[in-house]
Amino acid sequence: MPRAAALEFQCQSCETEFPKWFGKCPECGEWNSLLRREEKKKALKPNSRARHWMELKAPSLTEHQSFELAFIQRLLGGGLPRGSVVLLAGQPGVGKSTLLFQTFASSSQKVLFASTEESESQLAVRFRKFCRDESAPFFVMSTSLLEDILQEADRLEVDTVVVDSIQMLGSRSSLQSRWGAGLMRELSDELVSQAKAKSRSLWIVGHVNKEGEIAGPKTLEHLVDCVFLFCGSDDPSVRSLQVQKNRFGPSGELALLRMEEKGLTEIPNPESFWMHQYSKSVPGCVYCPILLGSRVYCVEVQALCAATAFPSPRRTVSGFDLQRLHLILALLEKRLDLRFSGLDVYLNIVGGLKVEDTAADLAVAAALISAIKNQAFPSERVFLGELGLTGEIRSVPGVKQRLEAAARVGKQSAVFPASAESEKISELELLPHRHIQDLF
Repeated sequence: MPRAAALEFQCQSCETEFPKWFGKCPECGEWNSLLRREEKKKALKPNSRARHWMELKAPSLTEHQSFELAFIQRLLGGGLPRGSVVLLAGQPGVGKSTLLFQTFASSSQKVLFASTEESESQLAVRFRKFCRDESAPFFVMSTSLLEDILQEADRLEVDTVVVDSIQMLGSRSSLQSRWGAGLMRELSDELVSQAKAKSRSLWIVGHVNKEGEIAGPKTLEHLVDCVFLFCGSDDPSVRSLQVQKNRFGPSGELALLRMEEKGLTEIPNPESFWMHQYSKSVPGCVYCPILLGSRVYCVEVQALCAATAFPSPRRTVSGFDLQRLHLILALLEKRLDLRFSGLDVYLNIVGGLKVEDTAADLAVAAALISAIKNQAFPSERVFLGELGLTGEIRSVPGVKQRLEAAARVGKQSAVFPASAESEKISELELLPHRHIQDLF
């Protein structure tokens, strides 16, 4: 019987193993990603043993790291326990390092900021804009090697390590495979293990891909305790900082920031930031109070229907799930006998915001109905509710909170699920509906 070939090469992108080298991975299509597999078995730690949960105590509030920036403190749920790991991802030039400089400029923590992209003099000049205290315990270094960062962190005995960025980090033992997904996973695991073992907070800066998702293996997001996504908007001076994962507080929290000469400042009254006041009602335009974390934001939903000469009409969305739009269009055709099959449909969530809240279903349907009928709903009205396939309007979490927020931003009426119990709000006319047919 022929002897099976040894799997000596492994793809650094998809981790598939092969008996011989290929220039292009047959599995994932990545070029120059196959490297010879090193047969190394990690020894178990001698102190790796199970302990009864009563032997361990929860960290007290005094062991939490607090921050002077109010929006950072709020997004983290009141502080950061020591030994925690935070991943901050964003587009190039959005201000990730600026945010970190501003966060630690007013902190008493001993910080090591390791950059793989900027020189030490550049880091010092930028940090000096936010901190005038020459005795501030803030150390910078320019390196792309993991060993150098860990060595300096141990020598300085710092409280926090910042790595900017993980995609450009390498190791002396794997110089030839730098920037591969497999190496990124290995280096991240080592950084997180060291942070947990030495009760040292770790902030990792990451890149995003063309789709706006965090670049690199999904394992990176599972390793960390908090994931922040830092994005721009249509206004070049406005940024949004959103919590996608938080083990110490609510996920989904959002902070709207404005980039000014002195740094990032939080925008006051963000509930109405995405609203545009029209002089009169406009067909295809409605408003919806969505819930992000613990806050409600009133967003504008716009729809446009245009005739097409092509057999396959277009379905274009911005800020909303395309599959969800297909479901709502099918529902409107079936239950309301509205024909979208010969029309191009365009849907836009104003301001570049990505809405995943199912409460926006009713607002999207109302915008589509208004656009195809060319009849405008009152601009002082909001719509909220989830749609079922039978056309019923279902309840959503936080109805009362959403209605109160709508009243605060000046709205006068609200269409919401009749099944949701809500107390009367003096500033708001409540219009409970049970079925999508009740809209017209």
